[in-house]
Amino acid sequence: RLQQKLRAIAKHTEALANELDEIDKDRCSVCGGAIHRTIYYVDGIEANSVTVCPKCEDDKG
Repeated sequence: RLQQKLRAIAKHTEALANELDEIDKDRCSVCGGAIHRTIYYVDGIEANSVTVCPKCEDDKG
């Protein structure tokens, strides 16, 4: 039972770390401002994404 709890904690810790990494990636490399990311899905699968910094209007492709 303790092992199940530890696995659950590890799973959630990994998910949190991944989410924090995504937040860090959502910063403009030019000005450091927050960027906006638009994700396009086709049949439930990510097909394309576009990220743009509204502060410096830099298209991150």
